[in-house]
Amino acid sequence: MVEFGIRNEALIKIASLYKILGINYLNVALSLNVLSSITFLIFYIKVRKFYFFKNFIYFFILFMLINSGILFWGNSLLKENFIFLGMSLFLLSISKNGINFKIITLSLIILFIFRPFVGFMLIVSLVLFINGKLILNKKITNFVLFNTIISLPAFIITVFIFKQYNFEFSLNFFNDLINRVNSMKASNTSYYDGTLTISLDGTTTFARYIMYYFYPIKLTINPLYLLITIQNLFNFLLMSVFFLTVFLKFKLFLELIKRIKYYNILFIYILIYNSFVPLTSYNLGISLRQKWMLLIVSSYLIFYFFDFIFDKTRKNRRDIKKFKTVIAKN
Repeated sequence: MVEFGIRNEALIKIASLYKILGINYLNVALSLNVLSSITFLIFYIKVRKFYFFKNFIYFFILFMLINSGILFWGNSLLKENFIFLGMSLFLLSISKNGINFKIITLSLIILFIFRPFVGFMLIVSLVLFINGKLILNKKITNFVLFNTIISLPAFIITVFIFKQYNFEFSLNFFNDLINRVNSMKASNTSYYDGTLTISLDGTTTFARYIMYYFYPIKLTINPLYLLITIQNLFNFLLMSVFFLTVFLKFKLFLELIKRIKYYNILFIYILIYNSFVPLTSYNLGISLRQKWMLLIVSSYLIFYFFDFIFDKTRKNRRDIKKFKTVIAKN
């Protein structure tokens, strides 16, 4: 009998199930690759209404240049295959005006099975958003009622997360986390080769973020490193253009924040993720896979922002054209 398992145990149980059914590894890989195809399809469903992606070819080219890591790491019998599916379902469950609780529940179940702390961060993001919404709408009674109802489930989930990652449930958590990371770095020093498993000691916080999201950049004839380098450069370009645009059009960015409503859950998730995950990374080989848990969300929000600006620009041009036509007639 195949029993239920969490994280690595879940993969072992799935592999055992395939073995019981007499399915060889090649067919296991092929069947599970369907999940990454679903992830790709879900992302396309979310962005297909954006002006620049109405032509599927443009979307496909940009996806391959920026987000193809989701397909590269999300294949075969890997946790990332299920994690990226869970993240894409979470993205699908949220719209500007509401949440599909059936889809978001499925998403969180998948994430809690294969990477619980990601599911936990998404729940925290959801709870913070709802609390913020209640406070801004001055619904204090609902605020108190909501937090009273979720207090016990929140405590149980938090204890579960601490237990899964072998941390004591205490206020000393952050010190324990730092000590754990330092211990893991020390145990991996013999693997530092200057490419992926490099030491980040002595680097600034800003440099750690850059290395986490955009390294390695290595010009070589090795096709794997070449593809990774191209992808990292395009992601760096996308992020740079986004931050520059936010700086130049900050009022439009604030207008977007007000209009997208429930999508702000994703912004909260990004803030929580970036508050500690990149800073605890000691292995860029792990970061290459891990960072897509955020980039799949951030790239969508960036495309949303660019489409919002373009839509505003088109509307302004139409209004100016109508105004000139009215003036000409008069």
